Amino acid sequence: MASRIVFMGTPPLAVSALRACLDLGEVPVVITQPDKPRHRRQSVSPSAVKEFALGAGIPVLQPPKLRDPAFLEHLKRLRLDVCVVAAYGKILPEDLLALPAHGCVNVHASLLPRFRGAAPIQWAIASGDPKTGVCLMKMDAGLDTGPVLACEETPIRPDETFHSLQSTLAELGGQMLRKYLPLYLRGALAAVPQRSEDAVYAPILKREDGLLDFSRSALEPRTGGKCHRRARRSLEHRPRSRSRLRSRFPGVARGAAGGKALDEREGVPGRAPDRGRSATFRRMTPRALAIQVLSRVAATDAFLNVVLDSQLSEHPFPERRDAALATELCYGSTRRQMTLDHLLRPLSERPLERLEDRVLAALRLGAYQMFYLRIPRRAVVAATVEALKEVGFARATGFVNAVLRKASTMEAIPLPPPSEIAEHLAIRESHPAWLVRRWIRQFGQQRTESMLIANNQPPPLTLRSNSTRVSRETLLLRFLAAGLEARACKYSSQGISLFAAGKPEDLPGFTEGLWQVQDEAGQCVVQFADFPAAQRVLDACAAPGGKACHLAERREVLASDKHRIKLAKLTVEAARLGLGHQIETLVHDATSTSRASVPT
Repeated sequence: MASRIVFMGTPPLAVSALRACLDLGEVPVVITQPDKPRHRRQSVSPSAVKEFALGAGIPVLQPPKLRDPAFLEHLKRLRLDVCVVAAYGKILPEDLLALPAHGCVNVHASLLPRFRGAAPIQWAIASGDPKTGVCLMKMDAGLDTGPVLACEETPIRPDETFHSLQSTLAELGGQMLRKYLPLYLRGALAAVPQRSEDAVYAPILKREDGLLDFSRSALEPRTGGKCHRRARRSLEHRPRSRSRLRSRFPGVARGAAGGKALDEREGVPGRAPDRGRSATFRRMTPRALAIQVLSRVAATDAFLNVVLDSQLSEHPFPERRDAALATELCYGSTRRQMTLDHLLRPLSERPLERLEDRVLAALRLGAYQMFYLRIPRRAVVAATVEALKEVGFARATGFVNAVLRKASTMEAIPLPPPSEIAEHLAIRESHPAWLVRRWIRQFGQQRTESMLIANNQPPPLTLRSNSTRVSRETLLLRFLAAGLEARACKYSSQGISLFAAGKPEDLPGFTEGLWQVQDEAGQCVVQFADFPAAQRVLDACAAPGGKACHLAERREVLASDKHRIKLAKLTVEAARLGLGHQIETLVHDATSTSRASVPT
């Protein structure tokens, strides 16, 4: 019986992979991004994948949001064997990753873990790598972090350009699918975890990545790892490489690294330099990173925690407080979004719904800092405008500056009158009005107000010490010695709460498996449950694995879940904690009466 393969892709690079899928089995549907305005005339046109699929008579889906329940239910009814993804352009939610029987396989144009991200081809050329390649990767919820199924290399010629290398890699990706996908579906391919410590990220190239420094040799690597010639070849598909020299020519010509350059009115004798731009590469600030994260979440419907983690890995901060500020800005402005939009709507000449993602994110971040953080308002306006320039939106700084200056003159956020109590609390505490009305009917006004306030408090990061490796007291002392604010939990005998801790992976003891992230309530389930001694325990809905690993510290556990990809994460986590020998996993829907479970 032919395999049922759903294909997800968008640009011309992905067409070769789609052809391979048609050779390998039945493709009942192709998923591509919605039609968008393209090129200088901004005319709406279909993607290359859509054009090819319609020409081949394959139905095409273009969901605006990948978490749409109707879309996911439609895919579920198709009973898919595998999903093949090639440059789709959005992060896939876990519910979608778990739908096909064999998960999702990504055709990634680099030798992972080098150049994770959206622009691996450009960065391979710009960095002067002698070779690159294609990896088939089993996808997880991270940004190109899943285990690798197969890799093949290809050299990068000295004169290689983006377009020529893209064609080579596209063809190689199709060949690899024909060669390896049948083996994977038969269970004959082992998935090899990536070495995260070797990861290099390849973010989308911005305009400033094409800047040239004529004080250096044409072949000498400059800041960011690029030299003049490699920069030009990697940016062939984008506006051309540029310099700060004044010239009447619009771009750098093919050939020598020197030559014609864009007039940006800087470095010209007798002319004041443009202070708004710089040829040096600066580290991204927390506010700029927060704008980037929130705009990407809005554009791709991805989970905030996944995008934030990937951006913090891609742009690491030297100081933990910078990562903590970026995290607070992202979660805080999201938590207070309804309130912030209520403030901003009358101050903006344009409807908020029509603003570009990065502009709206900047406005929310600025307003959040003014009214919820102890930062001087004048400093907030200046820093937010600078952050917007950092992410390439200098053209919108005047608008953002004007709106935030209006907001800075207000002592407090205007609210509906207290007589309209449901609407008043809904806006003040940023909760849906229908939910506030329901809670008032069920719990009364006073208790509802307490619940809303509590629901907006930033939670601490709560950990469970791994009793097989360390005591809570020893781990607590280690956190305090690292300068962290850490407290023992009140009810759980193994729990520790950390405040403003940053990324869990960067905390002491993570790589040693000394602790696991788990809420205190979850810890209490295992602590106070009366499990018979030495008995094997079934965790019927085991993912993400907090209680299963907690149980495994003292007894054998059968961890069952209907999502294979979530159980794979549980297995990795158990191995980190040294508990893998205590846990057996089963793919099984606990609501089903069938006893035929599939071992993972």
